[in-house]
Amino acid sequence: MGRTKPGTIIRGLAILLLLLVFLVLSNWLVPTVSALAEINPYYFLSWGAPAIFYENIDTAGAFIKLEPWRLLGLQLPAFAGIQPKDWAEATTPPPHSSEPGTVSPQKPDAGVVGIYHSHASEAFVPSTGQARSADFSQTVVQLGRRIKEILEQNDIAVMHNEEYHDRDYSQSYINSRDTVQNMLDQQGKIIMLIDLHRDGVGSNSAKGRAVTTATVNGMKAGQIMFVISSAHANWEKNNRLALDLHNLLENKYPGLSRGILSRSNSAYNQDMHSGAILVEIGGHWNSLDEAIYGAELFAEVLADYIVGGNK
Repeated sequence: MGRTKPGTIIRGLAILLLLLVFLVLSNWLVPTVSALAEINPYYFLSWGAPAIFYENIDTAGAFIKLEPWRLLGLQLPAFAGIQPKDWAEATTPPPHSSEPGTVSPQKPDAGVVGIYHSHASEAFVPSTGQARSADFSQTVVQLGRRIKEILEQNDIAVMHNEEYHDRDYSQSYINSRDTVQNMLDQQGKIIMLIDLHRDGVGSNSAKGRAVTTATVNGMKAGQIMFVISSAHANWEKNNRLALDLHNLLENKYPGLSRGILSRSNSAYNQDMHSGAILVEIGGHWNSLDEAIYGAELFAEVLADYIVGGNK
């Protein structure tokens, strides 16, 4: 058996050192590059770079981690639930896994869909001239009303709460938690709880619209993004629901869904119900009409899911 050449060992150590340096610097690398090049960090998603973005990115900035499991979670939503410790065990597909364009065989029982808005004042700049409004005919509340109409047209019962939870923005989720509890107390047959938002990405219209706008049937639509918290014990059930809806959206309207964003900084009230999800439709640079169109398409797919199949 021949000896390992010193040059080979040195090259191996150099590669390992570079890898370690890359991992250490990964939390700052992409934001720094994007800032110097005046690139919207969200564009890195389409290039395959994994990322975690906090809400109100324009004021809070982006926190980006280059990690292999984040990459798989963004590019292949079925991997969104895998954590680093799970890689050794992930030798076979998990039970009930869904490939893109399919849906899990698990379906909700007949019951009521609950819709509410932790940030009811989220508006659309092209339509209102501002990102927030107390006129709920111009905000995400209007999207909830339209989704309710479509679901009811499909004989699906809906409870839509229009409470103004974000008068004090810092208390939004504390206030909406009380609403969720009241909804659960009032209606014991709730099968799904949707906290309906719009995104806040983009320092200007061009950058924001590039991230949150799709074209469906020749019309501009606000894209759909699911935000799922992993900060509670039963989060996989919430993630499964979001994954099923994402896959159905991809099947019926390719490109309409932006996928699933997993976050661990808050439970977003999703610990209160196994069918609780946060849904963002469009962004503040979309018009209200574009967001409504996205909401209509989402409602069609949601109805398909609840009744048990595509129409």
